[in-house]
Amino acid sequence: MTGQTADIGNLCEYEWFQLVMYYEPPLSYPDDKMCIGRYFGPAIDVGTAVMYKILKANGEYICRSTVRPWTNAEEANPA
Repeated sequence: MTGQTADIGNLCEYEWFQLVMYYEPPLSYPDDKMCIGRYFGPAIDVGTAVMYKILKANGEYICRSTVRPWTNAEEANPA
């Protein structure tokens, strides 16, 4: 509508409900600051253009920009 090419990178990077690791700043040393969650989609109403909604284990969702996919090695050894 505006003549500008839309950035769809945040839509193509992850699959819906894919396991991801996200940054959780309140955790303290020696705890790992990366936590596991599920990708819920882009957070278009919060923060920057590259913000994701992540479903936490307790059923709540949070918005984070530091997210990476769950690797095959982590799946083989979840501990």
